[in-house]
Amino acid sequence: MGSVAASTGDYVEARRHFEESLALYRQIGEKRGISTCLNNLGIIAVTVGDLERAKQLYTESLAMKAEIGDRRGRAFTLNNLSIVTYRLGEYVETVKFLEEALAISRAIGDRQGIADALVNLGRAVLMLGDEQEAIRMFVESREICEMIGDLSGVAIATLNLGRAARALNDGPAAAIQFHLALQIANDIRKSGTVAALLVEHALLRAKIDPADALALLGPTRDHPAIDAEYRQYATALYDELVAALPADAASAALATYATVEDAVTAVLRAD
Repeated sequence: MGSVAASTGDYVEARRHFEESLALYRQIGEKRGISTCLNNLGIIAVTVGDLERAKQLYTESLAMKAEIGDRRGRAFTLNNLSIVTYRLGEYVETVKFLEEALAISRAIGDRQGIADALVNLGRAVLMLGDEQEAIRMFVESREICEMIGDLSGVAIATLNLGRAARALNDGPAAAIQFHLALQIANDIRKSGTVAALLVEHALLRAKIDPADALALLGPTRDHPAIDAEYRQYATALYDELVAALPADAASAALATYATVEDAVTAVLRAD
């Protein structure tokens, strides 16, 4: 019932169901059930923005995974925990969690787990300023995703290769990676990744053509699928561009694209 409620966006109801299940599992000492409920509650906490609560829940779940010897589950929870610490700006701690998740996934031969850990680890390493190591991780993650047919993973790894190029001030290389990622994400209808890539294109174009960058943000910054990190980027850039452009130019730019789909079509055609 909790999963059904979460899938419809009713997080209050979902949390109530998971908390009831958690209480029952605690009463009978069913550690696997306890761990699963803690993970589910952590996911809800992340979704509603309660990152400190999510960190507590994932940490308790992690300890439970160790007690029952669930290595795959431990790697999965470490990845979830790393997403929280990344959003909190705790990049060194994020690297520690992901290195353990990667080691476990390699040991048990979980290629999806390896790819996920690598791309998340690369993001944290990139934030710590090691662009070349991040690129190596993104490339390996993309290669694994290509081998296992995970097109969403290919798009995400490619997006992050673009971010690494942008961090190195290599705009042309970044644009190529963002274009490739946008093609894939659009084809497989990964709306969150599509929105993130439109923000990346806007970040690249902001200094060259502020009006064009603002036009891309118009239908994107409030898109329901955009994640918290990219919503923050989009909002900050939007406010900066609106303040910098004449009012009539800003209004014209924001009227350019009615939908995200219109913006995607224009970007793919232009690139």
